[in-house]
Amino acid sequence: MFKNNKFMPIILLLIGAGLLFLVVSGSFTVINNLLEGYLSQSWGSVNGKVISSNINSSKTKNGYSYTPEVVYEYSVVHNVYTNKTIAFYFESTDSNNAGARVSKYLTGSHVKVFYNPNSPSISWACHQLSQITEAVR
Repeated sequence: MFKNNKFMPIILLLIGAGLLFLVVSGSFTVINNLLEGYLSQSWGSVNGKVISSNINSSKTKNGYSYTPEVVYEYSVVHNVYTNKTIAFYFESTDSNNAGARVSKYLTGSHVKVFYNPNSPSISWACHQLSQITEAVR
């Protein structure tokens, strides 16, 4: 059946290209986040303040996914910025896991904010210095 099908190479090529696209597009975000985390080790840092802290949940095909959302503000050279990044990637299928992360960022608490000196609106916050190595792993 397939031996005489002259369109089989084209079909296989399209399937392969589609699979490659899915792998590359999904991997790009993860790779970009890891690279950003690695590069942030040389960024400047300032003190910031947590404005709000909660857990976002979203339905997935396998159940639910939980992501901490921590909004913080910080100031660099008299400019005030607001951001939500506390790690370059964190998502969990366990609400307790996300809850444990959020509980470290109580509204009104102070955090250390690392910002990109070339673009201070790009930043991430941590509640303690030991989290720095955890965030870039």
